[in-house]
Amino acid sequence: MKKLILKLNIILRRFTVLTKLILIGLLLGVPLTIMLFINLSNLLESVEFVRMEKAGVKIFRPLSALQVHLMEHKSYTFAGTASGHDFQSQIAALNSQIKDEFDKLTAASLDVGELISVDEETLSREKEYYVAPRALLSQWEKLISKGRNISDAELQIEYDKLSNDIQKLMKLITIRSRLILDPAGDSYYLMYVAVHKMPKVHDLMGSSFLLAIEDEKDTLFNSDRLSEMIYLSRSLKVNITDEIPSSISSTIDLDPEFNGELESIAQTLSPMLDRYRSEMVSLIEIYENIIRNNRSYGIEELTSLTIAKLDQSLEFTNATFAELEKVLNVAVNRTYFRIVFRLMIAGGAFVLAMIFIYFTARGIITPVTGVAEIANSLADGDIKTSKERIRALETKYLVTKGKAEKEKDEIWNLFRAIRTTIFDLEALLGEVGKAGIAVTSAVTQISSSVQALNAAINQQAASTAEVNATGKEIYSSSIHLSRTVDEVADKSGKSLQLADRGVAGLNEITGSMTSLEEGSRDISEKLALLYQKTANISNVITTITKIATQTNLLSLNASIEAEKAGEYGAGFSIVASEIKRLADETAMAALEIEEMIHEMQQAVKSGVIGVEVYAGTTRSSAGRISGIAESINEIIQYTRDVLPSFEAVSSQMKMQTDGAAQISDAMSELNTVALHTRESISEFTEITQRLEGAVVSLREVVSKFRFGG
Repeated sequence: MKKLILKLNIILRRFTVLTKLILIGLLLGVPLTIMLFINLSNLLESVEFVRMEKAGVKIFRPLSALQVHLMEHKSYTFAGTASGHDFQSQIAALNSQIKDEFDKLTAASLDVGELISVDEETLSREKEYYVAPRALLSQWEKLISKGRNISDAELQIEYDKLSNDIQKLMKLITIRSRLILDPAGDSYYLMYVAVHKMPKVHDLMGSSFLLAIEDEKDTLFNSDRLSEMIYLSRSLKVNITDEIPSSISSTIDLDPEFNGELESIAQTLSPMLDRYRSEMVSLIEIYENIIRNNRSYGIEELTSLTIAKLDQSLEFTNATFAELEKVLNVAVNRTYFRIVFRLMIAGGAFVLAMIFIYFTARGIITPVTGVAEIANSLADGDIKTSKERIRALETKYLVTKGKAEKEKDEIWNLFRAIRTTIFDLEALLGEVGKAGIAVTSAVTQISSSVQALNAAINQQAASTAEVNATGKEIYSSSIHLSRTVDEVADKSGKSLQLADRGVAGLNEITGSMTSLEEGSRDISEKLALLYQKTANISNVITTITKIATQTNLLSLNASIEAEKAGEYGAGFSIVASEIKRLADETAMAALEIEEMIHEMQQAVKSGVIGVEVYAGTTRSSAGRISGIAESINEIIQYTRDVLPSFEAVSSQMKMQTDGAAQISDAMSELNTVALHTRESISEFTEITQRLEGAVVSLREVVSKFRFGG
């Protein structure tokens, strides 16, 4: 997973910020587009649903008229047979009306029949061609031609067959156009009335009329006809007085919830329904009275009344269809309006998103580009150009000097961090340059002190070698003198000459001891100066250590700021690391120098103590030599008493021999200390050279940066 994310990041680096934002917008837009497509598909399905409903209503409306006219034609035919009255003029008018309705039905089927699969081709393929408009027309024409030549029973069968086929086509249209399948819409109750209830009412009215005229012909009471009439009348009453008014009332009540554009239902259709309902109730009562033989109404009058009510029923049905078509048109228009509105909203949202992405990209790219240019200038060491670009961005975009509390933009916060880092880096490099100069001066002073110390040590070594040689001579002379004194007892005749020689030797020894004492004093002063110089070097090393520590802290702060800057601070992070490394080397070198200086101080201190001891011994020896000289003078003066005097001289010479041996040992130790001091000075010189190289490297790094106001 990590490798996949890494590869994805590598791929995304190839694109600009604007391209990435556009890709993000597209990625977000794809699901929104899919949702919009699904939403529009649903709306388009709603449009298609309404279009199918409109197609069904368009075909269903002439079918409903055909049903009524066929019922009227049947009523006139059987009423004429029952009463002997001639209704040929009415029948001829109905034939013309029925032909017109068939033409309308055929035209509607050709126009929209294919949409709901009730065209002749589809019906023929499904073996239901017998209910096609042209097949129904052919069946009607056959019925007209047979009407004069067949019995009433056969004619009844032909009427019923045609009526049933019409009802089958109604049912097929209802199913395939999905009529009355949307109980949540305004059209549901109107469809329920026009498509379902009114055809049923027409059928019940025809059946009731035929039953009534049959009873008019027969004056005897028939209980079966009464039962059937009661059933038919009750069914009519339920539909006309209850279900149809309830549906119209529901349509009126639900209209504000949906479109609010069906005022004609309450203003036109509802009053028409009230009249139709009252007149239909009176007709039903007439039918019931006829069946009960309570009243004889007359076939002609009953026929005229029934035909009038059927026409009124058809008028109400057509009015219902007219309102239904209004509802469907409003539904289609509102659906198209929703589609256009949502497309406009989606288009506007897309345009606003692109504008927002563009300005957002500009808001990101501009400061990022500026920060990148600043970082590139900093990477080239051109701090002056970086500061000029910072001031240009601050002036152009009104960036405050400090941190803005209300601004949350990470890019401008990065800019502020880079700005602070550059100004701090400039101050830091200035301090580092000053520290480099101070360290260089200190190194130069240390080198001068080391050279002076080296010269003093060399002089000390020469003096020590000379004193050592003199001490060895003193030691050898003391031994020889001791032997001579021993022989004086045996050779008293030569004591005077030996005494003169001893005086001369003592004078030389006195001169040498004086020189030795002066050399010891000079060595002591040189060692004291060396000790003072090493103390000064210690102070310089302490200063170097403090500078290295401060430089290390500054490099650490610079590294932290570089880490905050991310990849833009990578170049500065390398510079900070190099400064930290040089500071660490400087600190380590300073510590090594401090340790060596401490060792040298200890060695110099020991040398000073040894020289002081040697000077004291020299002074003591000088005093002793003076005593010897006085003794020799006494020997010269008191040659006669030479033996007791030479015994004293022999004793003194032994002491002088021991002192000379001590002087020789002290000089050997002093020479060893001088050699160690020289080695320490060589190491100190090497460390000083390394420190000087580190300072040169540090100044070279600082010199890469170009400063400016």
